Amino acid sequence: MTVTGNTPGIVVYTITPSGSGCTGLPITVNVTVNPLPTVTISGNARICYNTSSTITFTGTPNATVTYTVNSGVNQTTTLNNLGVGIISTGNLSTNTTYQLVSVSSAGIPSCSQLQSGSVTVNVIPVPLVNSIVSSSTICSGQPTGISLSSNLTTATYSWTITQSGVIGASAGNGSIISQILTATGVVPGIVTYSITANEGACQGPVTPISITVNPIPIVIPSTILQSVCSGSVSPIQLTSNVAGTVFNWNVVQTNVTGASNGTGSVISQVLTTTSNNVGEAVYSITPTVAGCPGIPMLVLVRVNPIPIATVNTAQTTICSSSTTNIALTSSVAGTTFSWTVIQNGIFGASSGTGNSISQTLTTVGTSAGSVVYTITPTINGCAGVPITTTIIVNPTPEVFGSSTSTICSGETPNISLFPSIAATTFAWTVSTLNVNGAQAGTGVVINDILTASPNLGTAIYTVIPTANGCSGTPLNITVTVNPAPAPQINDGVICVNQATGISYQNYTLNTNLSNATYDFVWYFNGVVINGAVNNSYSATQAGTYSVIATNTATGCRSVLTNAVVTASFPGTVVSTTETLAFSDNATITVDVTGGNAIFLYSLDNGPLQSSNIFTNVSPGSHVVTVTDANGCTNLTKLVTIIGYPTYFTPNGDGFHETWNIIGLGSNAKVYIFDRYGKLIKQLSPNGEGWDGTYNGEPLMSTDYWFTVDYLEPQTGENKVFRSHFSLKR
Repeated sequence: MTVTGNTPGIVVYTITPSGSGCTGLPITVNVTVNPLPTVTISGNARICYNTSSTITFTGTPNATVTYTVNSGVNQTTTLNNLGVGIISTGNLSTNTTYQLVSVSSAGIPSCSQLQSGSVTVNVIPVPLVNSIVSSSTICSGQPTGISLSSNLTTATYSWTITQSGVIGASAGNGSIISQILTATGVVPGIVTYSITANEGACQGPVTPISITVNPIPIVIPSTILQSVCSGSVSPIQLTSNVAGTVFNWNVVQTNVTGASNGTGSVISQVLTTTSNNVGEAVYSITPTVAGCPGIPMLVLVRVNPIPIATVNTAQTTICSSSTTNIALTSSVAGTTFSWTVIQNGIFGASSGTGNSISQTLTTVGTSAGSVVYTITPTINGCAGVPITTTIIVNPTPEVFGSSTSTICSGETPNISLFPSIAATTFAWTVSTLNVNGAQAGTGVVINDILTASPNLGTAIYTVIPTANGCSGTPLNITVTVNPAPAPQINDGVICVNQATGISYQNYTLNTNLSNATYDFVWYFNGVVINGAVNNSYSATQAGTYSVIATNTATGCRSVLTNAVVTASFPGTVVSTTETLAFSDNATITVDVTGGNAIFLYSLDNGPLQSSNIFTNVSPGSHVVTVTDANGCTNLTKLVTIIGYPTYFTPNGDGFHETWNIIGLGSNAKVYIFDRYGKLIKQLSPNGEGWDGTYNGEPLMSTDYWFTVDYLEPQTGENKVFRSHFSLKR
């Protein structure tokens, strides 16, 4: 019999005896069937070297488990009432296998059966650190080169650090330690890495590795930029922040000879330029200590050529009070110059600096003087050989004459000129302000005829005396030219009654001058007008008027100024002709009787026009106005245009509230129909018009038709006009 579960099963037998055809009483027998015990094994598969673990058996409660260790003798352990049994492996140094053999249940009967299953505990060896160090001594700023390995290929690594005189090291993990280490002082620093290999939770012993970090030297030259003269030497001292530093240099020279590569603590070389340009020697200096090179430093030596001065004198002989024009140049660009002077019989020369000598030299008498300039060229502190140049200075003549003069426009100043030295000639130029007639010239008298109008003018003559090739100091002579008065009278028109010949609108001739400043004489057709002495005159006759004005302060008179006054006759009667009633383009044509001017026309005070025809005139009353270009005509006429509005809007807004014919008299009759021909309203043009209702009710927005029985005003003919308009709400 076999139990189907993990608990005992019961089989009930019922036994009935029988014999000789007779059956006895049945009996019942109960048979209990216990299940077979079971067990499983489990445990940690990996542990560190020389550590212990546990093996766990799980199965039938209180059962006895038989097992072996590494296939050795059978060993037993009993499960507790929960079916669990735990044994210790003890500290292991090699891999160990625990194998199930069998299991037996407790009690009577004791059932047992063989079991399979095992657990192997693998022992991890102690992980050790193997290292490859590229160099135990490095230069500041270089990386460490430490490669890590172990007896276990899957080991990992971690480290801590201690550092002294160094920055850049840090704790970390990985198989390579590559960290940039920098010395913090001028002596070597040290970093110690304490490295541990790890295999899972198993940790090996600490392995220390020390790295020495040498500082990087810095070159400290006594100068990094030096300027010397060609052919000279100026030593450059080399020091460093790190003791024991040695210095090496190489050099690139441009336009220079004498520089060379070298070693030492002083660069002392004679440098010479090869042309007239500034040369350069660039030294690249590298400091090195304990095999660690520092950053190269560049030292620039500029070698300046020795300049040679050249004098370019425009004139070696000049006139007194003239300026020297000595240009200084050199074979070397950028050269500056300084000079000293020795002068004889002149003043104005002085020592100085610059690229040119421009000094005003003046003789102290009537004899020629001289000055000797000694010039030294210099560039970048390098001086060349001095040179000299001599300037001769001749005296200059003078001119005498009146410096001011005042005349009226149209007169001559008549200026006489006198020299201080015999044989002096005179030439003059002139600048003017509001003056005409002034001219440049030569001679001993200035007699130009000068005019100025309308404002005060001036003419400034600049007279230059010349003797023996030297021009003297110019003399400015200012001539003030008072303007002649300039009365301004314009042609004009007077309005004259053509029938009587009498002016009813005079024309005022205005000189635009002040009575307080000027006196006036007026003429009519060449005859003096007695009593006309003011700045204006009212002309009442057609003819030629003239005026002469005199400035009471200067006495200067104007020329005779003329103006012509003409007579204009006004238009006397205006008449109009209008197109027929209800014309599509209503037109008004205006005709004027009388007058000799050009007429201008206006409708309803609108803009003036030269045409006497107005087109597209709206229905209703209009005012036609006629004037002329001279302002002598003023005629008006009321004109009515007959028509009708094409729409109206009886909506209560106060605009276009009713509809009616415009411009017809009360004798006309107006009939309004709807679109079906139904009579809606009969109107009189003089009435209030139609308000858009029928029997007191407002009608719809649409077109409405109308007829008008009227008498045509232009022909007197009875007519009927038909058309339509729109009602809009």
